[in-house]
Amino acid sequence: MPPVQPLLLARAKALAVAGDAAGQLVLGADQTLARGVTRFNKPANRAGAAEQLQALRGQTHELHPRLLWRKTTRCCSIASTPRG
Repeated sequence: MPPVQPLLLARAKALAVAGDAAGQLVLGADQTLARGVTRFNKPANRAGAAEQLQALRGQTHELHPRLLWRKTTRCCSIASTPRG
């Protein structure tokens, strides 16, 4: 089952701007990255990014993107989990 965290983050982003865009289509998007049970956060700097890339090198990992759109009070979302 895909993780719920990226959907919650995408929803929060859409809702954060929805009040300023009454009646407009609002998109929210986010993603998480995992290798097995290890979840990766956004690196704080280049050294952290290099460390993450080294940990992922040659390993199967999953990107969990989520896109949520909202118009008025209804929210809809899509999900896919590409493996690399």
